Amino acid sequence: MTKTFAVAAVAAALAASTGVASATPLTSISPTGFDVTTVGASTVGGIVVQLVGTNGTRVISQLAASTLFVGFPAAADNPLLIGQQAGFDAAIMGALGGGLASAAFRFSLYDGDFGIGDFDQGDASLLVNGINIGNWSAVTTENTDGLGAAGAAGVSTGFRNDLLDTGWFALNDAVKLTALFRAVSSLKRDASDEICSQC
Repeated sequence: MTKTFAVAAVAAALAASTGVASATPLTSISPTGFDVTTVGASTVGGIVVQLVGTNGTRVISQLAASTLFVGFPAAADNPLLIGQQAGFDAAIMGALGGGLASAAFRFSLYDGDFGIGDFDQGDASLLVNGINIGNWSAVTTENTDGLGAAGAAGVSTGFRNDLLDTGWFALNDAVKLTALFRAVSSLKRDASDEICSQC
């Protein structure tokens, strides 16, 4: 039996006044097949983190969109710190069985410019605690509205220009998973997880 922990899960405030939209499978179901909305993650917005331990235990957390970087980075902002997630303390990391079997990170990003043919295509990678998780242009994304319902622009590759896209970065590389587990487990200041974009 696998255990699932929710760490500081924050539901989207947008859904509070207008009802909950029907999320698409791409926005709510992680690459491991787990529906993160069942443990409090919103259907769109912010950053959702899913860590799966070597023992099958899942840890799900979400950074609220209101806590993340907004704007256009300056050339000196490389890597650009997008947000920090607190709560990955010794008890949470210990529940993962001594390592990670997989990790996934869901982003909702407006006007990413990383889609096919966009001017930043292939130019940025996602770093989590210094570990390169993947390229922003290689992620399968879906255009959604602010509540997580499918948008008219459909599914594509990369976070596109002038659209709100949501997609998952998946990490299954054993070397990178080991490095990520060690990096998060060894944090001293406030057990924050640093999520950056390298432009």
